[in-house]
Amino acid sequence: MPTSFGSLPGGRALRREMSRLRDGRAAIWADSGDFIQGGPLEWLTQGRDGFRASCELGLDLSAAGNHDFDYGNDVLEKVAQDLSYPLLCANAEVSLPKATILPTSAGDIGFIGLTSSDLLASSNYRVDRRHPLPVQRIEPNIPLMADELRRAGARAVVVLLHDGTDWRFSGGKYEPRPQRLFARIQEWEESVDLVVGGDTLGRHYGSIGRMKFVQPWPFGAEIALVDFDFRSSEVCTKFAAVPVRGSEEWDGFGADLINEARQDVLGALPYSLTAYSGGKAPLADFMAECIFAATVADISIAYVACGQPALDGIFAYLGSGSVTRLQIAQLIPWTTHQICTSEVTQAESNKLRSLTNAVRPHRSRAWAMHTSGSSSDVLSIATTSGAATHVIAETIGRELEWERPGETIFEGVRTVLGRADRSRTLA
Repeated sequence: MPTSFGSLPGGRALRREMSRLRDGRAAIWADSGDFIQGGPLEWLTQGRDGFRASCELGLDLSAAGNHDFDYGNDVLEKVAQDLSYPLLCANAEVSLPKATILPTSAGDIGFIGLTSSDLLASSNYRVDRRHPLPVQRIEPNIPLMADELRRAGARAVVVLLHDGTDWRFSGGKYEPRPQRLFARIQEWEESVDLVVGGDTLGRHYGSIGRMKFVQPWPFGAEIALVDFDFRSSEVCTKFAAVPVRGSEEWDGFGADLINEARQDVLGALPYSLTAYSGGKAPLADFMAECIFAATVADISIAYVACGQPALDGIFAYLGSGSVTRLQIAQLIPWTTHQICTSEVTQAESNKLRSLTNAVRPHRSRAWAMHTSGSSSDVLSIATTSGAATHVIAETIGRELEWERPGETIFEGVRTVLGRADRSRTLA
């Protein structure tokens, strides 16, 4: 996918770089989760085939991410049975292994997998909240689990943690803020050698005593390379950040569906649109305008979410030139992209403005509202299915009855880009 800083490498380039790094080494490729969500196969196949494609990458194991539960326990448990690698989860009541040991010619490594510690906290950001989430009662005893792995032969212990460093952009510079995360994992420092973070879309490399922490840039843009040296009694660990260069179209499972969406051109954009972390987001305004154009509603509300690593402070980007269905869908996850309509009161519409007028905008999501200016007591509202409808209900404090007139946001994009093209022709 094109980005503000170049392009995302994609699965083929990631696999090639990983093969290069593994060549001649005793090596394990481990991940911290979220394969159902984050790529085009989520919305093209309702969450089932992102994992299937991941089996063609060559990774050796992963933790379960919070969005891997987006379609419920049953779907994830069924998908996990057919994976070519173990999917770990020690902090939720789900039929996945909690830990495992992987052998290498240099020594065996023990792994513990942890999903988000509060799956309910992100439950609004799913297509359908009715899918059941697993029960999470207490956090597991990581030092005890690590000791058990060592007694079973593990030379080192790694925690794959679907949590990560907080961060912000300040003065045009990325700043990791790992204090919250490090306070959570500090008690593991005497028993765990490495923690692999994720989820927060940030980046950080650091240490707590002898325990190392790595969280590379997301979306396959970077690999965290960690070396264990077992030649002395004390395990020696060092790490490096390896950027993934180049960009290639995916040729594995689901490539035909992705290519079809890529070839569906919705129109031409005369200038680039962006969403800046914690700042302005004209890209969200554009999405709200597209929803408005596809309906006769008084109010349209849209969001855009992180579609690229915020290397330059921009977390979502749509470049000038041809705009495809694939690009639009990648910018609005957690939805079927169908437009939904309902009604709210004038007072409730004022509450919804808090989404777009937040004092401190979210670092990797941005909301926008488009209005007709109507002063009626009851106003029609339009948005995309899924996450937007959940967040709107939470913001106004009641559930709404939503109708689906049949349009998608893609029709709205065609309309808005068609207007832009006509204006350019007249000019």
